[in-house]
Amino acid sequence: SGKNIVRAYSNTLFRVFVGTGLNLMVTISLAYGLSKDNLKGKTVITGFVFFTMLFSGGMVPSYIIWSQYMHVGDSLLGLLLPNLALGAYNVILMRTYFTTNVPKDILEAAEMDSCGELGMLFRIALPLSKPMLSTVALFSALAYWNDWINGLYYLVRNKELYTIQNVLNTMQN
Repeated sequence: SGKNIVRAYSNTLFRVFVGTGLNLMVTISLAYGLSKDNLKGKTVITGFVFFTMLFSGGMVPSYIIWSQYMHVGDSLLGLLLPNLALGAYNVILMRTYFTTNVPKDILEAAEMDSCGELGMLFRIALPLSKPMLSTVALFSALAYWNDWINGLYYLVRNKELYTIQNVLNTMQN
């Protein structure tokens, strides 16, 4: 009915905006840290991110982890959290952008002027990274918009949280 479609669109838009914001926060935090030369364990963390980009645990182990251990079933968390863990490609993009396009001289000058890491991130690195931020935000928003698998897996009893993709899939079947 029309009421279900309106609710599904609102669920979809909520998921897209909140999920994209959360995804950007996680991606920026990890990527900025990995762009620093003095980060201890940088090689191991980068290897872990790269490894997760190449190899997945698979559908069944992911479902077991998210449903039984993280308890995201029949909640909005089931629509948001599983996609947060899929941003390895975005992290590599942002890290590379921070490393190659944010001049180290400007960051060193800010550090000498007693600017902390958060200040350097928010006052220097992020304003210089607007093109990459918009690209990563677009990738994330499209991933959240197109995702119907998480609704299928994790929304078993609570159909009111269905997104428009899940409603259309139900209508088609």
